[in-house]
Amino acid sequence: MAHRIYAAEIQRLGPVGVIVTTAYFNAGGYARAEFFVLIPGEEALRAKDRLSFDVKSFHDSPIELNEDFMLDEALLQAKVCLSTYLEERYANTPHLIPPSSPPTLERDLNLLVHMWVRGDSTLIQEMYRTTEYEPLQDALRPIQGLPSIRRDSL
Repeated sequence: MAHRIYAAEIQRLGPVGVIVTTAYFNAGGYARAEFFVLIPGEEALRAKDRLSFDVKSFHDSPIELNEDFMLDEALLQAKVCLSTYLEERYANTPHLIPPSSPPTLERDLNLLVHMWVRGDSTLIQEMYRTTEYEPLQDALRPIQGLPSIRRDSL
């Protein structure tokens, strides 16, 4: 089915957070979605959850259980997790908190490539090991062979 990658403003100055969402039907035909929240500099994923949808309950519903619906739900839940994290992290520094739910902008795989080469490889490795969505694993696999960049002050 699909995966999407978003940049999320986590502070006015500095690196962006990343949200990755997936939507798929597993081998048993069950509808699943996943979301991952990555914060640069953190040692572990801030959030990683798998959502299960009851396909049968959508048959009589006016709402269609499709890829867009599952991806939207995963993004909304990821944004709640990210907002909660920001509220806790910046509770004593209100001038750094984004004014509302963190703005997100859909990006491509290069956002994760840049995170990797800047040294946030453990977050991407954890997402690779955790996801059940094989196309996301396939997309992440080549990134893991890239070297980190070295930054020297002049």
